[in-house]
Amino acid sequence: MHTRDTPPDASPDASPDASQRTSAPRRLAGALLAVCCLLLTACGSGSGAASAGANRPTTISYWTWLGGMQQVVDRFNATHSDVRVVLSKIPAGTSGGYSKMFTAVRAGNAPDAATVEYPELPAFATQGAIQDLTPYGGADLESRYPAWVWGMVDQGGKVWGLPRDIAPMVLYYRTDLLAKYGLTVPTTWAQYAADAKAIHRQNPKAVIGAFSTSDSALLAGLAWQAGAQWFSTPGDAWKVSTQDPASDRVAAFWQPLVSGGLVANEPAYAQQWTADLQAGNLVTAIGGPWSAAYLQRLAPKEAGKWAVAPMPQWPGQPAGDGTNGGSTMVMLKGSKHPAQVMEFLDWVSNSPDSIKAVEPVSPGAYPAALASIPVAKQVFDSTQTYYTGTSLFDVAARASQTVGTAWQWGPDMAQSLSDLNDALAGSMTAPGGLRSALDSWERTTRADLRERGMNVSD
Repeated sequence: MHTRDTPPDASPDASPDASQRTSAPRRLAGALLAVCCLLLTACGSGSGAASAGANRPTTISYWTWLGGMQQVVDRFNATHSDVRVVLSKIPAGTSGGYSKMFTAVRAGNAPDAATVEYPELPAFATQGAIQDLTPYGGADLESRYPAWVWGMVDQGGKVWGLPRDIAPMVLYYRTDLLAKYGLTVPTTWAQYAADAKAIHRQNPKAVIGAFSTSDSALLAGLAWQAGAQWFSTPGDAWKVSTQDPASDRVAAFWQPLVSGGLVANEPAYAQQWTADLQAGNLVTAIGGPWSAAYLQRLAPKEAGKWAVAPMPQWPGQPAGDGTNGGSTMVMLKGSKHPAQVMEFLDWVSNSPDSIKAVEPVSPGAYPAALASIPVAKQVFDSTQTYYTGTSLFDVAARASQTVGTAWQWGPDMAQSLSDLNDALAGSMTAPGGLRSALDSWERTTRADLRERGMNVSD
């Protein structure tokens, strides 16, 4: 599947074969609450914090694929005498990393801490793979984050992780290419579609951007921005539905662009996408703040030609945004040092030192913690020379304030996003195929959840 997982030393929360990791603002009452109650003993707090001794720090292990995290761990170890963190790089989450974590938990040899993206957090909670952070002061940190961000980790009345970074969607664009084609930055989706036709008419090799049949997370983020709500938990049941005006609007908008070849049907950051990027055939790109690292790394010769703008908007509704990425810091089941793990999680998510360590090597990591954003902006703006115009952090800050709060992730988004990719690949390029893919995915997801014994409403 295509999840915005981050390969080593690339971007903070997404990868070339990712579908990201976006986010889930409403607290899961009902169904998830019932499951979490059953998991209280399974997710227990381990055997308690071990005494480090006067001169012997407690060693804890941490698994991640995120770029720049070795520098973060090194900074933590250099500034802490009571805890020492050993980092192990693993494959990106949906490229094998999550399977590795679940296997380790079942075998009883899981690391103490790990990275989990927002869409997958409910699965880790309901399957008992992570520990509730509430007994270790997790709930006391709520005020440090935007409400919609905290709602993604506070599920069923328990805190399942600490938000590390978020990814409100923004529009990257080539200033020179828009000028070449006589266009301005699209502020509405109608203008975006008109610009797509104008670009392709002047240069058949060029497209306004990409919309891949293997990027279900991008589709989810676009639906989120339009006001859709694919999952909800009314009462004690899961509801899965794409039968809403927002989903219809997104499907109807992108279908002719895909079918007409006005956008590239190729995965972002993959080989063909990179070739088109370097050849100047991609005029814009949609992504989270983490995308800044990819563009800079994959097309270094285009420095000074890229800029950042807010996402195009739909008419007749307030300015809105969705997300396309973001990750949390979690404590895996079985850790024998929960107090020390919590110290590390809190430091990574909230310390200015953590931000200063990661931002120079993984530019665009947009912190979830409100107090960390000015620190990250200062480092980014003072060190990068690739982007021109308005600061990425200023655009992302405004976007984060308009992220819709109704969106909620389902109980197993790794499987759900993979199923959506399969549905898209089978029909998206045909007339009406995008709408058909959503219908098919909805039926598949309902059946899958029922097969797992979950209560699903019609």
